[in-house]
Amino acid sequence: MSTNELESAIVSAQEGREEGYRQLFAEFSGMVFGLVSRMLADEAEAEELTQDVFMQAFAALAGFRSQGSGFSAWIRRIAYNMAMSKLRQKRPQLISLDEPEYATYADHAGVADEEGSSEEEIESLIAAIGHLRQEEQALLQLCYYDGLSMQDIAYITSLTPQAVAMRLSRIRKKLKNQLSKHS
Repeated sequence: MSTNELESAIVSAQEGREEGYRQLFAEFSGMVFGLVSRMLADEAEAEELTQDVFMQAFAALAGFRSQGSGFSAWIRRIAYNMAMSKLRQKRPQLISLDEPEYATYADHAGVADEEGSSEEEIESLIAAIGHLRQEEQALLQLCYYDGLSMQDIAYITSLTPQAVAMRLSRIRKKLKNQLSKHS
């Protein structure tokens, strides 16, 4: 969807037209579902939460103003906050991660060699990530899986970009320490 089409869909939805809502849902539902499903590790729950995210977003759409981050970051913020609330209600719950994603985490955690990580290293990393707090796991997802900028992650998590960078640095150190203890 081009910028003009997105703006048109937002205005249409803000004016209460069903077509605007449909366009926004069609464009962003996959992204929202992907984020919440990785956080919740339960597909049925993620589908339900995706619907809830859009209900909340559409209810608040009249007040939406793109403040540099845009609609994508705005709806991700809603999804992130709702998923974190859901996770806090049912602690402890580990996120589900697919193997190709671990290679990305492995690269940043310093466990990947030039030829890639061995299965054993990947399994160790999976276990180490599983021991992180849910907020830490979510930051890893937003940064390394979703590839968001520090600015967007800051907006989504209500942190400053510096705080995001610092937390990610601490998470990487925590993972390295945990991995070095088990090697």
